[in-house]
Amino acid sequence: MRIRAVRSIPLYGTAPDAGWFDRVDRSQNLQPLVEVATDEGVVGYRSCYTSRALVNAALLLLRPWYEGESAIEPERLSD
Repeated sequence: MRIRAVRSIPLYGTAPDAGWFDRVDRSQNLQPLVEVATDEGVVGYRSCYTSRALVNAALLLLRPWYEGESAIEPERLSD
């Protein structure tokens, strides 16, 4: 099972009440989802606690190292 594509999905809305919610505008995206799709049709999701712009930049930079690689070896890929 190989990684076919990775993309970010923005989430918008009110931030949780954690002491900083009043400083975050609803239009800001601070916790995008990351979708990993495989060549066998299996899709996985994970959230990231950063901006979507930073996630997209990282995905673009790292694409040569993850695209086409095994989706069942996340530890090897993250090393």
